Amino acid sequence: RAPEEDWSAGLPLVMRGIQQQDWKEVINGIVLSLEQTENYEQQRGTQDSDTWHDRTVGISEPLRKGVNKWMPEELMALAERNVKK
Repeated sequence: RAPEEDWSAGLPLVMRGIQQQDWKEVINGIVLSLEQTENYEQQRGTQDSDTWHDRTVGISEPLRKGVNKWMPEELMALAERNVKK
């Protein structure tokens, strides 16, 4: 939905809240992460709509060749069936 730096913004607050058993701090951390994610989507759209967030650029073809070379067809078919479920 949003880059990791946005949705993980509240994790330090959550961790500190858990360590100190301060549940209000935990809630604040969760809310911060949700707000950051929501703000990102409102301002820029989904992460998929940004071409610069596409982490497969330049590696999709070599990755496909590598997987085809080292993974047997029946194992690949099994993996694809499990992903579709």
